[in-house]
Amino acid sequence: MAVGGGKVIDVAKAAAVKLKIPYIIVPTLASICAAFTPLSVFYTESGTFTDHEIFDQAAFIVALEPGLVLQTPASYFRVGIGDTLAKWYEAEPVIRQLAERPMAVDISYFAAKACHDMLLELGDEALLAVQEGNKTHAFLKVVDVIVMTSGMVGGFGEKYGRISGAHSVHNGLTVLEEVHHVLHGDKVAYGILAQLSLLGEWEEIKRLIPYYQKLALPMTFTDLNVTTSVATKRVEVARRATAKSESIHMLGDVTAERLTDAMEALDVFVGEEIQ
Repeated sequence: MAVGGGKVIDVAKAAAVKLKIPYIIVPTLASICAAFTPLSVFYTESGTFTDHEIFDQAAFIVALEPGLVLQTPASYFRVGIGDTLAKWYEAEPVIRQLAERPMAVDISYFAAKACHDMLLELGDEALLAVQEGNKTHAFLKVVDVIVMTSGMVGGFGEKYGRISGAHSVHNGLTVLEEVHHVLHGDKVAYGILAQLSLLGEWEEIKRLIPYYQKLALPMTFTDLNVTTSVATKRVEVARRATAKSESIHMLGDVTAERLTDAMEALDVFVGEEIQ
């Protein structure tokens, strides 16, 4: 049994699979879809991403008590919204490339869209409920979206619904020491905008900026506490994010140079929009 957040859950899943035993998960945070997703992510002791492993075995039972989640820091719930929002933005450009979609991928697509729509509609209201300690309808819906619906995106879509650009940018950001204390969902939320910049989807970025401001999600390197040697660090992040093993290549042949330019352009665009 795993009782806790993402790190505890990922370790328990990997151990249970290795031991070939069933496992039960009791998530205490609504910050990621780890409870529903049959994979574990691995980092060095300093916090740098190394790799992830996908398993054939999922949890036997996921026991989620909303009242328990309500007692945890609101910051984790906030970044859970950021991480889950990525389900749509990472899956949609990958799935749209398919000439024909299997039914399982259709379900993945619909789940990803549901994550997007529900979070944009209720995310800020649900976060306020957590901050005030109120078990509201919005809070309950968003908890289910973060923990359950998001898990369905990769569960049904497999490689077409798991990750693409935003999580690769997250992985790249982990090479920077000053970003190690930034929560996973914040790095992924920034990665959404970096991916949209890479794809030239500026109107969508413009539409998301007010939402990001409401939830205090990071939009620039400065928001991630990267304030020195920014140009050099963009290159470092881009090189790691575009390694051959990274999922960003689900979007096409993405070079470090293209991603560096996209992150620089994003900083400029956001600066002009919020001034």
